[in-house]
Amino acid sequence: PKNAVHFGLSTKIGWGSISLVERDYHIDWHDNIMNDVVFVFNPQAEIELNLYRWFKLNIGVGYRFVSGLDKTYVNQLGQEKKYFQNTDFSQPHATIGLLFGGFGK
Repeated sequence: PKNAVHFGLSTKIGWGSISLVERDYHIDWHDNIMNDVVFVFNPQAEIELNLYRWFKLNIGVGYRFVSGLDKTYVNQLGQEKKYFQNTDFSQPHATIGLLFGGFGK
């Protein structure tokens, strides 16, 4: 805690679902066009700066990996297409955190 700069690595892992619904502004069960289950892995590198005894600044960069999107449909030409690609949601990101509190002497 006495050093002014700290480095770190973190990761977030989770799963969930992505839905495609009609645009009538009333989400009902019959408006749901497609549901797909996804897995998300999000590693991140961080730097934390001790600015005051009671205030720290955390800056991080990482990449969100999304997998599991595989629902398809057949278009008017008879071609099988995917609703979404994994790459539609996988992308780099940056974070900024403001930490307030008592962090030791």
